[in-house]
Amino acid sequence: PLDGEIKEIFEKEALTIFPLLCNPAKSIYSWIQEKDKYRNPCIPEKDQYGNPCIQEKKYQYGNFESNLYMIECLWRILNKSSKFPLKRFVSEECINNQIPPVLYYNEEKMTDKDFLNLYKSLISRLNIHFIEKSKELKDKKSEELNRLKSFFDKLQEKFDISYVTTNYDNVLTTRFPCNRTGFDKDGKFNRRLLFNEKWNYGIHLHGSVFFDMKSNKETNNLFQIYWNENLDNFNSNYKSPLGNSDKETKEGFVLNSTIIAGYDKVNQILREPFLSYFSMLEKLVYESDAILFIGYGFQDDHVNSVFSMLKSDLSKQRKVVVIDKKEGLFTMERQDTDLWYWINGLNSIRHFTNKSASTAQDLIKANDLDISSDKDHPLAIWYGKLLPACENEIVTEHIINNLL
Repeated sequence: PLDGEIKEIFEKEALTIFPLLCNPAKSIYSWIQEKDKYRNPCIPEKDQYGNPCIQEKKYQYGNFESNLYMIECLWRILNKSSKFPLKRFVSEECINNQIPPVLYYNEEKMTDKDFLNLYKSLISRLNIHFIEKSKELKDKKSEELNRLKSFFDKLQEKFDISYVTTNYDNVLTTRFPCNRTGFDKDGKFNRRLLFNEKWNYGIHLHGSVFFDMKSNKETNNLFQIYWNENLDNFNSNYKSPLGNSDKETKEGFVLNSTIIAGYDKVNQILREPFLSYFSMLEKLVYESDAILFIGYGFQDDHVNSVFSMLKSDLSKQRKVVVIDKKEGLFTMERQDTDLWYWINGLNSIRHFTNKSASTAQDLIKANDLDISSDKDHPLAIWYGKLLPACENEIVTEHIINNLL
């Protein structure tokens, strides 16, 4: 789902727990969304005619992961036993004076535990949403899955494929059921299963709908993640993590959950299988001959940092193709996006050449890719999303040729 859809899911969930006292049709999450905005550096105070710019365009609103991080920070500031360094500069009283009253049993003021429970509830709701959507994938998206299969079949004629995904759904596991995830036949994670010479990995960096939790008496781990492909039978800890213990350090907060979300991922990955997966990402990038990004937004700095070796490692040249996640999002006209910042670090020059077109829409109509002029770091972008590329043999051929 898009960011706006997830925010709607979060708002609906938050309304059942913390509606605002002044406006019960909205929740505390609505207030957080409104507060989570920042000045858009690309929009000047005045336009070219000297008129003030439209107020709405002056600001950018944080995405749902930014909202989650704000909730986490509020919990840590209000928590009297928290080790959060920011507490030294922001007082609990200062924060409390800004938080609007809510309708929550007999309480009106949000406490630290309320924000923690909100955070956990939203993560849980996100989990359940993806489980529900994944259950109906094969029935409702069979045609799209067949197009994807055809596309990846053609790729597999040229390459051994390992995939790394930041998504939680079962799209790639449906297409690559035999790729090794590090879980054994009993569903237990064993990092030794990841480290061998075969190149057919399936790395779920931020979790999966097939991740479940249960206690392991052998390791004394009450919240061990294991693989469970039965989406109708999940441990209650997964669906309702409110009672799950969590860990806070000076550096961050670790929630016992089966997925990772928010801007604190660097701390969230400090448990298995996430830690081993992140280690595997660097290994796969180093060993790869070509890299295909599909729908990746380049907003996770901890992931982007691994790909910095594409410029620094001179041992071999790896070709890169990017398939836009939303038509025209990473366009030649919008060079303020995360992708362009990443490209600027990858390429020695920030210039793309294509004589057949002058805009992204021209390239889409011409069934062509935007090709970097930096021959030392081959890079091409298809601006028309994945499924249109799967349906178009010419575009598919262009993508594969730019990876070879």
